[in-house]
Amino acid sequence: MLITELAKNRGETLTATDRRLIAVLQAQPAEAAFWFAADLTEPLGLHQSAATRLAQRLGFDGYPRLRDALRQDYLSGGGPSQRV
Repeated sequence: MLITELAKNRGETLTATDRRLIAVLQAQPAEAAFWFAADLTEPLGLHQSAATRLAQRLGFDGYPRLRDALRQDYLSGGGPSQRV
């Protein structure tokens, strides 16, 4: 799963908030691949900018690029439905 690999590679730069967001992305990969930043952050009581900062720490220009990568990973076989 892409988000797990990214988190492992950038672990030293991630904050506690980043780790909360990553846990949500890992728990719901099919849905998360299509979420807007607010869909990810609002249930946790966070501002949308937290998603942007996470994406940047993971090496993306912003959250839309991270979401695109998650979507690509999920649709290309990185998601659980593709492994079954």
